[in-house]
Amino acid sequence: MKRYLPLSLMLYVGISTAAEVSPYMAVDYGFQTKFHGEAFGINGGININDLFDINLGYNKYSKINNGKTIVNVKTDSFESSLGYTFLNYRQLSLYSRLGVAYTNERREYGDTKQKGYGFSPLFELGVQYHLTDKIDLYSVYKYIDKIGNSNIKTYDNYIVSFGIRYNFGKKDKIKSSEFINKINLDNQVIEKVKKENLVPIESSIYFDFDSVNIKNPEELDKLYNKITDKSTLISINGYTDNTGSDRYNYMLSEKRANKIKNTFKSIGYSSFDVKWFGEENPKYNNNSIMSRQLNRRVDILITR
Repeated sequence: MKRYLPLSLMLYVGISTAAEVSPYMAVDYGFQTKFHGEAFGINGGININDLFDINLGYNKYSKINNGKTIVNVKTDSFESSLGYTFLNYRQLSLYSRLGVAYTNERREYGDTKQKGYGFSPLFELGVQYHLTDKIDLYSVYKYIDKIGNSNIKTYDNYIVSFGIRYNFGKKDKIKSSEFINKINLDNQVIEKVKKENLVPIESSIYFDFDSVNIKNPEELDKLYNKITDKSTLISINGYTDNTGSDRYNYMLSEKRANKIKNTFKSIGYSSFDVKWFGEENPKYNNNSIMSRQLNRRVDILITR
């Protein structure tokens, strides 16, 4: 079984990215499909980018029944794997994992006691539901090949588990207006028009998940300083990401647009053109945490 030891290292070769990594922790509970046994796991890892993540975990498998006789088995499994997300659709993601498990197994049946340990390859296939930007619910099918070693009879294990995952790190927040402006400059064309001394000012205000809380209020401060005539027309367009129903997102985009309008109105501005579009007209695809954050926005156009 030691021939599987290099497998974990091989999984990581060739992966490089400039994206910011972010950590996560998860717990799950399930059952072994081939036997009558429980499965409990706790794991953590880092998201390398929106496609790949590295995972380390501890799992405990117990009380296996082979169909003929009761075999009490306790297996501690220390697992390392590389995950790949191959499909994103709205709040759902499909992913797979390939890795290696080091198992320490104790078996008891009758007066017989056995111990075995070794390395085994593992494969996972799972579906993940993004409840919020921080919390994911998931279900996973796991296969571990040939648990045990030459001292005891090996067996293949099949596990179905259900769990919850918490995402840490900076991926759930946009803390710097400089970072936002850099992304905007890289991904959108800002048209500057001069006509009869009228110069448009464009800006985007971003919001927390499922909220009207503004992420980058400093951007509003910049706009206030640029406008001297408080009768200037301010065009406000509200948007959401694609999380949730169309109707809910439409109403949420209205609330965001009106939040910006009322903010300007409270300091004396009086001329507005306010519209809202829900999840329509996304600036970015909604296939990642970051892109969804950038679609939760209000676009502002001011002509002075």
